[in-house]
Amino acid sequence: MKVLVQFDQSGKHRDHAWEAPIAHAKGELFAVSPILAVQLLKNRQAHLCLNESGEVRFSS
Repeated sequence: MKVLVQFDQSGKHRDHAWEAPIAHAKGELFAVSPILAVQLLKNRQAHLCLNESGEVRFSS
């Protein structure tokens, strides 16, 4: 299960230690692991994407 986030700043992130970093642009939607989503939210690098009901959007 992955969570959709929208990045608030451009940069690179790595979802798992064994993966290569992935570049992203400000405003880009991206599916990330829940653990990475928490880190990005805590560091104010991204925010959660919500549906019309205000629920978190997940990637299938």
